[in-house]
Amino acid sequence: MQLIRNPKNGVFGIYSCRSTGYVRNSRSLRGKMNRHAQHRSAANGLRFEGQTGDTTAKRQRLIARTRRVVPFNHILVSGLDLDGLRIGTGTILASSFPKDYIATYYDAGHISHDPLVKLTLGLNRTVSDQEAWADSRRSEGTRRLLALMGRYGIRNRTVVPLSRSGRAYGSVVVTSARPLTEGEQEYLQFVAEPLHRALSEPYAGEIAARLGLTPGELRCIDLASRGLTSEGIAEASDYAFETVNSYLKSATRKLGAVNRPQAVAEALRRQLIF
Repeated sequence: MQLIRNPKNGVFGIYSCRSTGYVRNSRSLRGKMNRHAQHRSAANGLRFEGQTGDTTAKRQRLIARTRRVVPFNHILVSGLDLDGLRIGTGTILASSFPKDYIATYYDAGHISHDPLVKLTLGLNRTVSDQEAWADSRRSEGTRRLLALMGRYGIRNRTVVPLSRSGRAYGSVVVTSARPLTEGEQEYLQFVAEPLHRALSEPYAGEIAARLGLTPGELRCIDLASRGLTSEGIAEASDYAFETVNSYLKSATRKLGAVNRPQAVAEALRRQLIF
């Protein structure tokens, strides 16, 4: 697995698209990729990034159980939630979408004018293509997107956004032969977070190691950057007051700072928080 941070916004990406040789995420993060294990299901082409053996098998079974209730054709699970931080917002954890479709979608910048993405971000709730395109104004960009979707048989997309404390960190996207029923959408919403948690678990340790700070230290520094006192951080994070001070002290030391404001400034400079 290769973990790369976008120098412009601090967002990390793991997903690699072998067809073009670049690492990508939904913010068009690019970098040279290292070859790493990629596992496929012979039945549905599902790809798990950086996962092996029993880990992959367990996640395959979890997705197969979901398919029994929600009759989807393709599924894509994205985003990482490291103790509440928006790290890896666009990271693709698993996907059965055609790789060339994914590559073209991001290369052509379709995410910027996709009505489904716009409506999902605006409402922060489950949204379907039917709802998103109903009032969408056609443009050259949307016409090219429709052509791309038609070329690869992508239709009836449904997006379940994932967020914590009002901050989006990922989503579960499926396509289907017909629009999902209300009951199927409700079930997808119910399993989206457990499914995402199971898929993202293998990455948490490596991300924390690459950042040099523990998730708790990052969380406290992030909250401190918003002007919160130790009492405010404890309330916002559910950490004990003493734990907050301990995390901030250790983070300050690791960042080579002499006080809290300097630690926040250094974390911002390194783009560990944003």
